[in-house]
Amino acid sequence: MTTIQDGTQYIQQCRQLGFTDAEIVSALRKANWQETDIQAALLKVLKTKKHSIAKIILYIIIVVTGVLVLATLGLTAYLLLIK
Repeated sequence: MTTIQDGTQYIQQCRQLGFTDAEIVSALRKANWQETDIQAALLKVLKTKKHSIAKIILYIIIVVTGVLVLATLGLTAYLLLIK
């Protein structure tokens, strides 16, 4: 018996090997997977990927904001010391 977790691991491994989603779905169908299980596994993989991308974007925003805050504080201190 197969599980959604098995499917997500299989999909992730196949993607790393360069297979397209269409090829992966075709292989799962040939292995007699139920369509709902295939869709659930794909959805889980896609959500994980979106979540990872969102985290990366969030980290970039935090770092850029931190750099801007430090630059502003540094410029403010510099201007106060000049006067």
